[in-house]
Amino acid sequence: MLWLAAGVVLLGLLVSLALLMPVSLTSNLQARAAPSGVWAVAIGFGMGPFAVSAAAAAAVPAFATCHVFGRQLLRMPLRWPRRAPEAPLSETAPGQRTTGHSPPFLRFVRALDPVEVALACWHNERVVQVESLVVDLDYSFRDVALTGRTLAALYMLSALLPERCRINQTPSWAFEDRAQLVLDGRFRIWLGRLMLALMLFVLKHRRLMVQRSPPASE
Repeated sequence: MLWLAAGVVLLGLLVSLALLMPVSLTSNLQARAAPSGVWAVAIGFGMGPFAVSAAAAAAVPAFATCHVFGRQLLRMPLRWPRRAPEAPLSETAPGQRTTGHSPPFLRFVRALDPVEVALACWHNERVVQVESLVVDLDYSFRDVALTGRTLAALYMLSALLPERCRINQTPSWAFEDRAQLVLDGRFRIWLGRLMLALMLFVLKHRRLMVQRSPPASE
């Protein structure tokens, strides 16, 4: 009984820490596109001793890596899933569903919009807080007027951003299409609140799907 009580107390302490103590998350995104059509994108996230990164480039297979205390533990290629071509309605048997034999849970997860999930957590300051977000842009276009319009639009956007967010831009008038983006972000995340927010979002989304689903025909 003593070990059980100690385990319950330890579990309660861990849950309290996850709800009350935030962790720091650093992120870096770099992207470049040249006039020749060559492009490259790399993104990385760091949290304490853990770091995850991914990279992709033209004519180079995308891959992801995971590091712990600076040592690479995992490197794996990234393959984007391809949708199978849908069969014509004339070839589909009556009463046969085109969704295949996927379990209901998998169909529900696929129906979730990752952008909507991320925005729901982003707008909740009790879950995610932005400490700093700096964007460096270097760009040019063949159309000089488009470069000028982009310059003015980004200046207007910078005036609307909070002090923690900043956009540094360096336009070029080289009459060529090229761009370079570097984004550095620092965030504070409450992991316990994040898990709770995700659970509430999933339950709300499931309830909406049940309400929108047509009633079963008798």
